[in-house]
Formats: sequence, C-alpha cells, structure tokens
Amino acid sequence: MRSWDDQRRILVAMYREPLVHCLFAGMLLYGLFELTSQRGDWNPHRIVVTESALVAHILSGNPRMSAGQAADQLRKLSRTEKDALVEAWIREEVLVREARRLGLDMSDYAERRRLVGRLKYVQEGFLRDSIQPDEETLRRWHRDHRQNYMLPAAATFTHVFFDVGEFSGSAFARADGALAALNGQRVGYSAATGLGDRFLYHRNYVRAEAQTLASHFGGAFVKGLSELEVNAERWQGPLRSKFGLHLVLLTAFEEERIAEFDEVRARVERDFVAAEIDQNQRRLYVEARQRYDVDVEVVAVRGTQG
Repeated sequence: MRSWDDQRRILVAMYREPLVHCLFAGMLLYGLFELTSQRGDWNPHRIVVTESALVAHILSGNPRMSAGQAADQLRKLSRTEKDALVEAWIREEVLVREARRLGLDMSDYAERRRLVGRLKYVQEGFLRDSIQPDEETLRRWHRDHRQNYMLPAAATFTHVFFDVGEFSGSAFARADGALAALNGQRVGYSAATGLGDRFLYHRNYVRAEAQTLASHFGGAFVKGLSELEVNAERWQGPLRSKFGLHLVLLTAFEEERIAEFDEVRARVERDFVAAEIDQNQRRLYVEARQRYDVDVEVVAVRGTQG
C-alpha cells in the first residue's frame, strides 16, 4: 500500500496534467448546461425567445448571410417587424415541439429528406447568385424556346345576353329584334347595359383569353367570336353559348402569337436561370456521386410471365 506521501505526489502530478484540467472543465460545462437546460429549453412547456434564436431564424431564411449580418439585420428591424419575427419563431418552435411530442423527429427518412432539402436550397442560392446572363444570351434563349412564349388569343368586347331557357323561339326573336335596334340606333356598349337578360358572368370583357372565355361561354362561342369582324360600331350575332344567345360588339381580337422578347423579358430570364440551376445541380450530383463507391444489395425481383 502506497504511503500518504506517494498518494500526495500522484495527486499533485495529476493536478498539473493539462488533460485533467480539460476533463474537469468539460465536466463543469456539462453540469452548467444540464442545469440551464432543466430551467429553460428542456422544459417542454416553456419557450424562451433569445436574440441568438432570432439570429438563427434569420440565417435559416438566407444561409448565405453571415451571423454578423443577421445580427445587424435584427438590430435594424422596427418594433413591428421584430414582433412579427418573434411570433414567427414562436410559431415554428411550437410546431417543432409538437412534432417531437408526436415522435415525428424519430423518422430517419424524414431527417434524410430535410437534409436533402437544405442542401438543394443552399446550392440553388449560390447558383442563382452566380448566374448573370447578358442580353444576347437571353435573346438567344427566347429564339430557341419560342414555343414556350406563346400568347393565347384574346378578345375585347361587350355583349347582350338572351336566356334561351324553355322559350328558345322567343329568345331568337328577341335577339333579332334587339340586333336591328342596336345597329339602327347606333347604340354603344355603355347604352346597352340595360338590355337583355342577366348573365352569370360579365357583360364587358377586356383582352380576355380564349381559355377564360371558353369557361364562361363554351368552346362554340369562342370559335364563333374568332370568326366575327372587328368593328366597334356594329353589333353582330347572335352567337350561341352554353347559356343562350349573345349579341356582340367586338372592338378588338388578338390572334394567338409568339410574344416578342421585350414583352416577356423577365419571364425569359426566370426560365433561363431556372434551367441553368437545374443543369448545374445535376452536374454537382454527378460529381458528388463519383466520390462514392456504391454497392447495391437489393434482391432482384423477377417479372412474372403471363
């Protein structure tokens, strides 16, 4: 058995050992963490909103921002904006705790999907910042993908509706009489508002696209409308719809066409950037996959023969 002097020398040597200092400090920090956790976050029924939590919340919306930038943004928020941010963080925290309470955080697959989603989000952010197409690149994209920028046919007109109902013969007679009166008295669209029957949708249509008109009147009406002459002074018809008869004052009709570059420049740029991001993400995946040796241990399933 060692003497007291021997034990004292061992204790002094251990006290001077840096590894022991690190171990002691670690135990102290762990104890403090456990103590504060029991008072704060570890209480499932108490939520503490801290500045660091709000900074992390800001960073989650823009992972390319530094922590310092996020903290600076937090300080610059107005009272209303900060209150909204706090409420958003509380809402998220409540939902996270509810998900944990239901055991949803125990799903390894859900965690995998979350990580994949975060990676794609970060990749897309960096790629989007790096893609700065010039004017000629966008014009070339527009030329190569012209069919994607087709503008549908559109019409501007007003109409007087006659409900067919059970009296189809009466409706036709009323429409023919009204047509003669409208053209004979050169009635404009504003003066015709009190004529005819109440229509389910609108009386006036401005640059209404064919799809909208088909949903309101039916395909037969749209086809008949496209065959009318554009004339702001002459009522035409009657055209048949799925509801009844219509006298039409057609003031403009635009045929289906491919949009000029300047009309859809913003959309062209969005489409180009989206395509570039998709292509680069595919390339990054191929490069990443080459860093792994993949063994597929799946039993092949034989197809059944009929």
